[in-house]
Amino acid sequence: MLWTRLNVEERIQIDYKKECLTLDDGGTVSVHWAGKPDKGVIVLFPGLGANADFGYVKNCVRQLVDEGFEVAVLHFRGVHDM
Repeated sequence: MLWTRLNVEERIQIDYKKECLTLDDGGTVSVHWAGKPDKGVIVLFPGLGANADFGYVKNCVRQLVDEGFEVAVLHFRGVHDM
């Protein structure tokens, strides 16, 4: 995992647009958007220990955006910059 993070994260550039959502109970989550919805929208859930900047997530996002999808990476509470 460390090798992937060091070698992939810095090479793949994704122009995310960040959206913060406030939940009914006052908690917040964030969604990082990339691409345009030419073919539809795909939501990725990177897990509790990962975020939109991890290499494997950026690789998935890049491939899906290149195929014409809009991608939303949903971060759970307390993950990434929340």
